[in-house]
Amino acid sequence: MSLTARRVTRRCCNVCASFQSILGESPTDAEVAVDVVNGQQFQRAYGSAATSAIADLETRAARLGTELGIPSAALRVDGDLGVQNAVTAWNGCPTDITTANNVVNAIGEVLDSVRAARPTLRNVVLVGNDTVVPFARTSDRTTVSSEDGYASTFDTATDISTA
Repeated sequence: MSLTARRVTRRCCNVCASFQSILGESPTDAEVAVDVVNGQQFQRAYGSAATSAIADLETRAARLGTELGIPSAALRVDGDLGVQNAVTAWNGCPTDITTANNVVNAIGEVLDSVRAARPTLRNVVLVGNDTVVPFARTSDRTTVSSEDGYASTFDTATDISTA
């Protein structure tokens, strides 16, 4: 199921409620920007440096709202139980296409909830690489010269080899 085709009708989660409180009293018709942060994975990937990086990101988002008049916030999606469960399963097998896509879908559901609450959401920035916020995966459906046939030509000690 594509992220654009899926519509989520669940109630706005705690993550969205905190997002709304960060935006404060901004007009509901104001264009909104959000930086999507998976703090749990950010910490896992970057250790203690992640704490200050996330704090800097939150400060930058607030400054963007003040200086440019665009209500902005860092959206900590790891506060959502669905995202937490999907990330835990993905960490158990990071090369599994389904578990990675489950994280993508869980984050998409959080963003759907935010968009339902703030339809003026226009700018979404995913913070982190594929180990922090997984990119959607598709199976290699090629029948001739499939990439699978070339996997052994690459160094297996790299992040790319596990993708």
